[in-house]
Amino acid sequence: EYLGLTGAKLKGKEIVSAGLATHFVPSDKLVCLEKSLLSLTTGEEKAIRSAIQEFSTKIEIDERSILNKDWIRSERRNFGIAESQPAIDEAYEEMMAEIAEDAASPGSGSESDYYSETESEDEVDVIDLSDSDKNIDTSCTACKAMIDSGADVSAFRKD
Repeated sequence: EYLGLTGAKLKGKEIVSAGLATHFVPSDKLVCLEKSLLSLTTGEEKAIRSAIQEFSTKIEIDERSILNKDWIRSERRNFGIAESQPAIDEAYEEMMAEIAEDAASPGSGSESDYYSETESEDEVDVIDLSDSDKNIDTSCTACKAMIDSGADVSAFRKD
């Protein structure tokens, strides 16, 4: 719930603690782990797990981790989330009902509805890209190939 409401991101150790990963290997041991895995003569799961386990370290969640429930409680108090929880729940329920209603209504929320509410076709600026390849970095082989194929290369303009 906290992650969803705040958009907070989990770090390596937190991902393991949350159960989204099985092992944590510090970055300074990754090269050794890679060499160990490449030297395996079998693809058996037991051998692979053993190699990974050799370089894994036990994790301890930092006191300021977002997974630390005491820290979350203090943040909830600091931001008054406990008092606003009913409003959050109500807004969530309304949003889910609206999504369900839109999904059930044919043609609702479609791309054509969006465009009918915005600019009409004759109000849109048209840009002539016929000379666009003159401003493209043709030293890039991929860019040159795209120009030769007639693809839209306006995103590759140098200016």
